Order: sequence, then C-alpha cells, then structure tokens
Amino acid sequence: MQKKILFVLAMLCLVVNSFGQPVPGLVAYWPMNGDFTDAGPNNLSVTNTAVTGTTNVAGVANRAMYFANPTSTVANYATVTANAAINFTGDFSISFAFYLSTTYAHPKGFFDNGLNGASGGGFGYGMWSWNANGYNSLCFNFRNGNLQTTAAGNIQLGVWTHAVFVRQAGVLKIYINGVLNNSGPEGTGTISYTGVPPRIGTMNYIFQTPQQYNGLNGSMDELRAYNRAVTNAEAVLLYNAWLSSQSLPVHLTSFNALLVNNTPVLYWKTSFEQNSSYFAVQRSYDGTIFETIGTITAKGNSSIETSYNYTDNAVNPSINNTSIFYRLQQYDADGKNELSNTVAVKYTNTQPSTFAILQNPVQGLLQLQGWLTATQQVALQITDAQGRMMQQQKLQLNQGRSTTTLPVTQLASGLYHITVLTTTGKQTLSFIKK
Repeated sequence: MQKKILFVLAMLCLVVNSFGQPVPGLVAYWPMNGDFTDAGPNNLSVTNTAVTGTTNVAGVANRAMYFANPTSTVANYATVTANAAINFTGDFSISFAFYLSTTYAHPKGFFDNGLNGASGGGFGYGMWSWNANGYNSLCFNFRNGNLQTTAAGNIQLGVWTHAVFVRQAGVLKIYINGVLNNSGPEGTGTISYTGVPPRIGTMNYIFQTPQQYNGLNGSMDELRAYNRAVTNAEAVLLYNAWLSSQSLPVHLTSFNALLVNNTPVLYWKTSFEQNSSYFAVQRSYDGTIFETIGTITAKGNSSIETSYNYTDNAVNPSINNTSIFYRLQQYDADGKNELSNTVAVKYTNTQPSTFAILQNPVQGLLQLQGWLTATQQVALQITDAQGRMMQQQKLQLNQGRSTTTLPVTQLASGLYHITVLTTTGKQTLSFIKK
C-alpha cells in the first residue's frame, strides 16, 4: 500500500511543477529571458532578427522580449527551425503572455506556424491580435477556421495579459488570464507545414517577399507549446504559473485611499497570491519618510480576487490642506517583500498647530515635523531631564506641513524635552539622545 502511495505522489510531481504548471505534452518552452533559448525537451533552435530583451510584468530586466514593429514593415521577429514536434495536426495548446505598446495600426502576429501558403495548402495554426468590431481582440486560426475573442475579452494597451489557445477535437478555444473567453469550430483546410518556418512576433506568408508581415509592436513572455489540449483547470494553472515565474508573489490589481468621515481608509485588491504572509500599511506626511502604522494578514495562497481595507484612525488631527501618503509593503512567508505604488489623500481641518519628532531616539540630528494653521515665527527650547535650558532658537515656518532639522550633537546621551511655542499655544515633546 505504501509503495502505491509513493508511486501516486511521484506521478503527481511529474504532472505539475513547483507551482501547478502542466508538464505532460510540453514540446517547446521559450522563457524569453532576454533570448529565445528553448527550455523544452526538444531544444528547438531560433534565429533572432533584432528582437531585444525587456522588462517583464514585475519590471525585471531581460525577462521578456520586445518586438519593435510600429508600422507594416516587420524589422523585429524570430524564426524557429522547422521541427515536427510543433507541426500539430491533432489536439494542441499554445500559451504566452503579451504586452501591446500602441494602438492597432495593423494586426499584430504572435505565433505563426504554417498559417498561410505552404505547397498543397498550408492551413496550420496562428495567433494574432487586431482591432475588430470596435474592440481589440485575439484571433486563433487552424485549418482555415478562425476564432475571435468577444468584447468581454477586450485587450487593454499598456497592460500585460496572459492567453491560452487550445485545439480540442475540432473545437478552438481562447482563454484570457485563465478564463475561457470564446470557443468555436476549426476549419476544414488541408494541413501542410512543408517549407514554412514558424515565426514568433509576426505572421508569415511563404509566397511573398519579405515573407513576414503583421509584426508585433509590443512584448512577449513565457511561450509554451503542448501536443495536447490543456483542460480548463490547467489554463488557470498556466496563468498562475506565469505570474509566479515573474517574481510576483502577490498580484495587486488596485490600491486606493479615500477620506470617509474625514478619516483615511485604504482599499486594495489582489487577483493572485502565492505564500503571502501580511501587508504592512505605511504612512508618510511628506511622501519620502514612511512609517508602518499597521498590518493586515494576507490570504496566503489564492487565485481569486481578494479585497482588503485599513482605516487610519491614528492620523495626526492637525494637518491643514496637506496630502497624506500611503503605500503597502507586502511580505512573503519566507520574509521577501515588495512595495506597492504610493497613493495620497488630501486632509483638511482646523485643529491647533501641532508637532511630532521623527526617528526617535535621536543621534546627530533631530527632525521635527510640524503642521501650522498659519505662517508664523516659532520658538524652540530644548531642556534636559532636570529642566535646564540646553538650546533655544526661533524659526519662521510656513502654513501647513514642514520639517525642521536641528543639530543636537553637542548634547550628552539621555532624556530631553523640546518645547514649541506658536501663536496658538505650546507643545512639549520628549526624545532620547543616543
């Protein structure tokens, strides 16, 4: 019995990799990490024509490939050496991620293997995008039968998208970000791959010069080919595997900050999480120096949309016409972390002027952050624990937020108090000098 269990576990390991990535039937895999090296089992060679490495969805350099073809002239493409392993006549699947840079001046080819013009017919398969019926669509053609995504799958410019194209028993399917968008019948053309080189980043027609046309103006990543039809669940796994491979343990889809009853409330959503631990919520009054003000436990592992929120009840109540900045620092279970973008809210009220010390204890410099109801002269007095005057000065500070740096290197280590006198009163703060 124990041997059977071990055998089943071993087979499961063969079926999926470390993050649920389908393995059976894989015949070609181009990670596109700055080149076109095939990491699949057949080591298919590729000739690169001026395609360059670029950043991936996580902004990591040389983790995707960029095709610069803004016009009908195709200058950037890749040619795959013809190989029977990808000359499909039965079921197959193609998956990849893409990023479109500009509007659709012309259709943009992703992968073409015998789509047009072989002797005896052609009618292999090809994938491209174009603007049709008023929206940006994906197209999948096999045996001269064409399937196009619906308006629900409108492709956004300037956004990475993952697609899976499946031929299964005469039916064509297109998945967008793991979701089946459309399906329909293939054609009836006679398939022939003779003399037709597969092309990446363009479409190809053997009976014209040059052969390549409809070049991609944008980026591609993680191109995979399977000699079988992947299932609906595996299309989701391919999408998640792509996100995982891009060093994105959490895919943050939105992050906003709003004032609710004059209190800042943060809202954010994720569409995918892998081994996420928690979110550290950080606040800044100047957009530069951030402090962690709270934590929210993350979902952990999820491939569905998850919503979070955080209410900042401890925001300084005396800010006048000042923006407050927020960001998230997401931590993985292994301690790795990533910062989100920064968002801001405009906070206004009429509370008295107030001050705060940044980075307490203090070493050589004391940073005093203030919020004033009006521009005025402010008096500062530093006393020791026994009340003895150690330092004093006057400053002209503007209305709203300001940060003042005071040298305290001459003070011995110990406890001190700084008193701030304004036109609305005085405030005393304590600090430790290291």
